[in-house]
Amino acid sequence: MHPKVSHLAGCNNVGFPQRMRTFHEVERTLRTTFGIVLSVVIIAKNERENLPRCLMSVQEVAEEVIVVDSDSSDGTPELAASHGARVFQRPFTTY
Repeated sequence: MHPKVSHLAGCNNVGFPQRMRTFHEVERTLRTTFGIVLSVVIIAKNERENLPRCLMSVQEVAEEVIVVDSDSSDGTPELAASHGARVFQRPFTTY
């Protein structure tokens, strides 16, 4: 005998389907609850124009942001450090 499946499964208390919660609506305690630590590594060279947008996009999900700079001449390392990223400098050899 199969268990009875309600026709209201997945619906709220008045019978309307519930909308799935997006990532941004989930409480920020998930990282500490599951012990997940996410580090983001960004390889950059002369990315002063794009770097702020990139850093802002990962700051909500990353515990740590690391920028590996390849001898930029436009102030990319200083900009990354001002946004709270750890900056390392080294010549680019390969990914």
